[in-house]
Amino acid sequence: MVKNKRKSVIKAVQKESSQLKNVYTVLVPIQDPEQFSLLLPPAIDLATKNHGKVILLNVVEIPYQLPPSSAKKFITERELMLEQGLKMLELADCSGSTAVRIAHNMNGAIKRFAKEENVDTVIKDFDLGYQPETLFCQLKSRIVNWF
Repeated sequence: MVKNKRKSVIKAVQKESSQLKNVYTVLVPIQDPEQFSLLLPPAIDLATKNHGKVILLNVVEIPYQLPPSSAKKFITERELMLEQGLKMLELADCSGSTAVRIAHNMNGAIKRFAKEENVDTVIKDFDLGYQPETLFCQLKSRIVNWF
């Protein structure tokens, strides 16, 4: 009896999550405000063409010796930086949001965030430290290198 309840709950959660994943999502990891002019145009273009949204992500990377709480003082500063990009998205009439994460490994944090958010495309201008086809297989997405 308990197993049947679990199965029905799992099915309900899966159905709900698949209904939520109707929006095409473009992830743009941003470490520097100068990247906005380079990375946002293709992100806006993809999101607009696919009736989707753009997520601007900043990762505060800290040494392994420090606890994540040591980086909390940087969050407000990073959120303010991402607000600049959000204003650019609004001017382009593109739906968007921002996120700041604290991690010991920036590449791993971006990869985890992309998986959690069911990202369709990642637009970046730096090496994530793993092969694009690996990310492609795991996220069913594309990575766009924009030059």
